[in-house]
Amino acid sequence: MEGQEDGLSFFNKDAVVTLGGVHYKFDEDDFKSILKTTAGWHSKNDPSSDLVASLVAIGKSKFETHLDRDTIIRLCAQTLNITIEQIEHALDWQAGYMSWHEGAPEGYYHVWPKES
Repeated sequence: MEGQEDGLSFFNKDAVVTLGGVHYKFDEDDFKSILKTTAGWHSKNDPSSDLVASLVAIGKSKFETHLDRDTIIRLCAQTLNITIEQIEHALDWQAGYMSWHEGAPEGYYHVWPKES
């Protein structure tokens, strides 16, 4: 995994969505808080599933009152320089892994299932 300093440069800090003239984006503190955990980057265009899940969780917490799930997932994909499909796959994989590892149902570990 890349170190925190390298990892900070991998985020697309220009990623933004605009709704009703209001711009929504992640900030440097969001990125730093993720990289303080075990989440990291395998390479510039390959974030770990932990990193993806962490960013989606932050996005949900920060923006859910103003943006729908699809828009937040799109912002996360832009921020991580990956596709929406890669985001969804990483979230599903992470939930499956945690379910296998910890024993609770996948839904317990899924950061933000599509149907919610």
